[in-house]
Amino acid sequence: MEWPIEARVTLLGDVYPFSEDEQEWAHKQYIAKHPHGLSEQWGNFHYFRMQNISDIYFIGGFGTVAWVDVKEYEALQPDKIAIDGGEHNLKELNAIFSKPLRELLASESEVDDAALISIDSKGIDVRVRQGVVWFLFFDFLAKVL
Repeated sequence: MEWPIEARVTLLGDVYPFSEDEQEWAHKQYIAKHPHGLSEQWGNFHYFRMQNISDIYFIGGFGTVAWVDVKEYEALQPDKIAIDGGEHNLKELNAIFSKPLRELLASESEVDDAALISIDSKGIDVRVRQGVVWFLFFDFLAKVL
């Protein structure tokens, strides 16, 4: 199995369990987002809340690692494209552009598959498979939105 290289983050801080009253609410939120989640298999599944984030460690792949300033992070706003249906937009864009993108890239060398894997106001990431998986990153010339 091939694992995609995607950015990830480690948050460090104080973690507390939800109160008994909040556990049911949290479980409903989890099931709504992950309808086929594994929580039903465990009888002692509990939900927690992180408060007072003390450190953030970002791993972006391809050697990109950095500590993120907590105050700067807390001041950020979510990317509009990502919160306004980023996954839905990717499905639509791939339905329209995946084949032409694969054909365009194949004009230089054989390409098995090409797909947009993420999009935000700064650019797009494309996964290209040529026997092995390659990732291409395209920055927009200016921030979109």
